[in-house]
Amino acid sequence: MSLALVFLLAGLVSSSCEGTFWTTDETGSDVQKTSYATGEFVYIYGNGFPSTHIYHSYEIMRGASPSGPVVESGTVETTPGGDITPDPTKIWEIPTDYPYTGPHKVYLYTDGCTKHKVFQISVGETPSVPESALMVGLISLLVPSMIYLFRKKI
Repeated sequence: MSLALVFLLAGLVSSSCEGTFWTTDETGSDVQKTSYATGEFVYIYGNGFPSTHIYHSYEIMRGASPSGPVVESGTVETTPGGDITPDPTKIWEIPTDYPYTGPHKVYLYTDGCTKHKVFQISVGETPSVPESALMVGLISLLVPSMIYLFRKKI
């Protein structure tokens, strides 16, 4: 009886964590995409997952630690051959007003295994000129012109 238990435990310990996945864009051409802006979609694709599971759950967490707050969760589907389908699969639309930048992690759970990928979020797609800088620029152009015109009339 104890020998059977040893074999059972050995089988559990030696079982491999199958499958791999990557973060990507909607075309799947940006392999291992790790930088996203607000307003973009996060996609994943992958293969080699166990054929015994059709659905695998995922969570997207904010921050570098595994205890960060969950910002999105759901499931992804795999084919009987172990490929994530559709390829690629959209898992999150980063809100345009999302206030958190920096590292985020996608955790994919399957067969008692946890796999993760890290990606970064930056705010906005292109840097914008702050309104105050625009006002300073306009004032710096207008004031000398006004002084010149005022002095000319005196």
